Amino acid sequence: MTLIINTTIDPATQSEGVPSGFPPAEASQAEPATRVPGQDVQDEDPPEVIETTSFVQAQDLLEENIERLAQARNKPMKPVTVLIDGPSGAGKTWFAARLAEHMGWQTVHLDEFYPGWHGLQKGSEMVNSQVLRKMNPGFWRWDWNAHAPAEWFSLDGRDNLIVEGVGAISADNIAAAYKRGSVVTVMVTGPREARRTRALDRDEGYEEWFETWESQEAEHFANLLETDLKPDLLWQWQYAAS
Repeated sequence: MTLIINTTIDPATQSEGVPSGFPPAEASQAEPATRVPGQDVQDEDPPEVIETTSFVQAQDLLEENIERLAQARNKPMKPVTVLIDGPSGAGKTWFAARLAEHMGWQTVHLDEFYPGWHGLQKGSEMVNSQVLRKMNPGFWRWDWNAHAPAEWFSLDGRDNLIVEGVGAISADNIAAAYKRGSVVTVMVTGPREARRTRALDRDEGYEEWFETWESQEAEHFANLLETDLKPDLLWQWQYAAS
């Protein structure tokens, strides 16, 4: 059962609840969060829903529940893998950085090895075929300027690991994470226009590729919905109507 954490920011007090790097309320026009797996409420198995009014509250709840699930699923002498997925600009990297600081765990970003702007699916497959494999785990960094693979980055298969990026969650990736230890899955989403603003602010060159990437995201999430794969935790944020 998915635990849903909703964050609704009041435009009148948004400076208290929105961290640096997220757009002001008018950018989203009270648009709801983009749909991702885990949002559909089934009457026979309703999820727990917690309402929050700031990103910090949501961060604390996510960290608390990730720790709780990791402890409950703990396998002695085996590492924990946290898979964080969601559409571009939703705050995955922001949250992953804070979780890594809180837990002291290493983070791997799919942005480091997607093989180009048409490589979301391939990047997702690389999570289980390279990053989470038991023998010689790691990944080939992608050189976005040369449009080619760069150096190999090795990982220690004994380490607890946070894997963040669109495509982090899939049936194969979860299975690979279970082979190395235990796994917790997290989905993050927010309003499209607010996410787009964040993404373009981070990388001006992203503008010409945003819709190309967005179509791959839609296909990825549709595949998850077809397999009825729901995350352990879903964080969705939006701005309240002013």
